[in-house]
Amino acid sequence: MDKAQDNDLQQVLIDLFVRNNKDIFSKVKEALNTGDIKLAHRLTHNLKSNAGQLNLISLQKIAKEVEAALKDGENNVTFGQLECLQMELETAITEFTPLVSEPEKPEVSQMLDNKTALKILDELEPLLFYGNPECLSYISSIQLIPGSDELIKMIEDFSFDLALEILEEIRKNLNNNPC
Repeated sequence: MDKAQDNDLQQVLIDLFVRNNKDIFSKVKEALNTGDIKLAHRLTHNLKSNAGQLNLISLQKIAKEVEAALKDGENNVTFGQLECLQMELETAITEFTPLVSEPEKPEVSQMLDNKTALKILDELEPLLFYGNPECLSYISSIQLIPGSDELIKMIEDFSFDLALEILEEIRKNLNNNPC
């Protein structure tokens, strides 16, 4: 991956981190308050992974502690752990919010021709198959493929299996419409 792709991927990770995690603490607390330990565990697991992608070591560490305290469906989270999680998360969100980029919606005139779109899908497919987060760096190109909104959403949600299914549908549509 070249430096420009690395920067693009880093930007996508920052954008996703802020968008997906700005309300995560309240969701974790609500899940704990309603006894949905499984949901709280999943949310903290995802937060831990997201923090790791951006090298947010302190946030990753406390999210790992909270995740471990929710292991086996039991809530063993302490008030101190929740306070620390909230503080580290707020610090990260505050740090990254000014760096969030506004997504640009492409105009119809910018849409890719089928041959180019199919080439991009061919490059993207193995990345999705192997769950490679580098596929995030393709989002700006994928936006230029008609009908790609759901594919982008699945990639951003790291739902690579569903993304592969959607990619195949887009590919079929492109092959059936040779324009």
